[in-house]
Amino acid sequence: DADEMLAAYEDVADRTTDLRLAKALREEIYERPRARMVQYRLAVLATLEGGNALLSTLPAVTPD
Repeated sequence: DADEMLAAYEDVADRTTDLRLAKALREEIYERPRARMVQYRLAVLATLEGGNALLSTLPAVTPD
């Protein structure tokens, strides 16, 4: 039925918009902490010498 298809399309469009807004909010919330983690990681890498065992425990800020 055309009405059902239109309703389903509108539902998908609404959910897509909601998802886009949720992702934008997530990025806004994590922007400052992520920047701070990058600064921390760079400071640790600059402070410790190349063979230091602690470098192997330093997690990546973002997945590879």
